[in-house]
Amino acid sequence: MIEWLGDWLKQVILLILIAAFIDLLLPNHSLDRYVKLVMGLLIIMAILSPIFHLLSKDLDLSRIAFGTMNPTGKGMEPISQIREDSAKVKHSQTEQIRDRSEQAMAQEIKDQINRHFHITVADADVTLAQKENQWEIRQVRILLEEGKADENPANPAMKPIEPVHIQVGDESPQRAKNDEQQRIGERISRFIADSWDLAPDQIIVTFTQPDG
Repeated sequence: MIEWLGDWLKQVILLILIAAFIDLLLPNHSLDRYVKLVMGLLIIMAILSPIFHLLSKDLDLSRIAFGTMNPTGKGMEPISQIREDSAKVKHSQTEQIRDRSEQAMAQEIKDQINRHFHITVADADVTLAQKENQWEIRQVRILLEEGKADENPANPAMKPIEPVHIQVGDESPQRAKNDEQQRIGERISRFIADSWDLAPDQIIVTFTQPDG
């Protein structure tokens, strides 16, 4: 491309020099008008030669516009591909924002439970869902550590969750422990539901299983 442009400039400059040289060789000035007209036409044709060159190739402008080829003969990226790549980038950014929001909300829920209850949170997970171009909390999962409590709660005015000892007939200790965990889970579930304006069935509270 650069080489072709250089040849084109040389051709134009050469015609200008020839026109000036002929003008100096004319015996009288009566022919100046005709010589300048002819040389001017030649120079104009030389300047417009790139356009004539492109028109002579009978290029398909629709193919150029939609990216299947360009004047240099190299393939261009189609508009549909550009749109697809743009959609992928947008989707990736949306996923990153959602992941970071879920992590931030989960950490805030853990902090809330640690501040208001005398119990240790092993893990918290928040799942967001998009509805009508808005993100909403679809589900919250809270995993509590069995048998572990915070010895120094951030809110000393809040009474710790006291274990409930149930002894009814031949009821097993495991049944009593399950009832106690259910009561604790319901209490924490109601607290999170009220704090985040959620329905109770959107919150799942479980306990870690003891080893062995």
